[in-house]
Amino acid sequence: MKCNEAWWDRVVRLGLGTTLLAVGGTTGPWPLMVIGALQVITGAIGYCVLYEPFGLDTRRLGRDSTDLAQRVSVKPRRSTAR
Repeated sequence: MKCNEAWWDRVVRLGLGTTLLAVGGTTGPWPLMVIGALQVITGAIGYCVLYEPFGLDTRRLGRDSTDLAQRVSVKPRRSTAR
């Protein structure tokens, strides 16, 4: 099982899952607890089964943008005033 969630994805899942567990356990319907538990589990292990069929990998998103930022170099302009 390969990790396919970035750190930020995992943090969001853990936060959302914990919130859904709390709401579902106190006032909400039980499906909220099930969804919350699934979010906490996937956030803890870093793997989402639903990402596989779509070829999603949120870790790749951050890596691609970092690579792009490193490849683009901005050169300072020369001052024309003397």
